[in-house]
Parts: sequence; structure tokens; C-alpha cells
Amino acid sequence: MKKLSKITIFLLLMVVSSGCLFNEKEPIDEEELPRIIGYVSLLNHLQSEGLEVRTLGISRQPFFSVRSMNLTLNGELVYVFDYSNVTAARKDMALVSPDARVINNTRMVWTETPHFFNSEEIIVLYIGGDQKIINVLESGMGTQFAPQPAEEI
Repeated sequence: MKKLSKITIFLLLMVVSSGCLFNEKEPIDEEELPRIIGYVSLLNHLQSEGLEVRTLGISRQPFFSVRSMNLTLNGELVYVFDYSNVTAARKDMALVSPDARVINNTRMVWTETPHFFNSEEIIVLYIGGDQKIINVLESGMGTQFAPQPAEEI
């Protein structure tokens, strides 16, 4: 009996010291969590933020490796590039110059200011100046990756 209680105490001390009973998890930094993971979560986010979302169809843009799904947000055209994995999305992101004036060695002529966003496997391109659309995209995808502010280029 005495041997059994020594073993029990020993095992209890092992469990406690290993942290199994009192395992404190590190707090999760919400900024590090991807907000938008795929096309469906993008649509859900846009609608939950009160934007009028309409799907237009699919088209091919010459500068990226995947086709774009075209939407209007409050009547403004937005291109959504949905990749099979993060690596493929990052590969196409690297084609965009920091000032967004060159993509894949091709000089771009924009009718309005382009705004490129990325979250996980999605790149979103909005060409326009509607601050509400920009704010909603930033709230779900983070700061645009191009064009970057002049001091970062």
C-alpha cells in the first residue's frame, strides 16, 4: 500500500510538472489569424460589412496565372484571383512591383488607383477610390500589398 501511494504521488508530480493539468496556452494574436481564407469567406465578409455584392463571371487577366472571378461591390468592379495554395498566390504577388506600375515586366496603365490585397490563397484587385470598399477589404485581408506607401518603396 505504501509503495502504491509513492507511485501515485510520483505520477501526480510528473503530470503536474509536465503541464498536462495546468497547460496554459499562449494568447492568440488575432492580427496573425487569416481573416479571409477563400472565395466563399471573402463573399461572406463583404456581405457582412454591408456591401452590395454581385457576381459577374470569370475572365482572364494577362498578368496572373489564374482566371479572375469578377464582382461588383456597390457597383464598383473587383477582380478576385483564387489560387489552389498560398505558394501559388505568393508567386503571382511577387510579379507586382511595389508601386503597382509594373506586373510581370509589363508596364500597367491604370484608369484609377489600383489596390492589391492578399489573404491566404486569394488576391483581390480593386481599381478605384471608394474608401468604404478599401476599408472593408483591409478589414478582412489586411493592408494592401501594392501600391505601397512611398516611404516603403
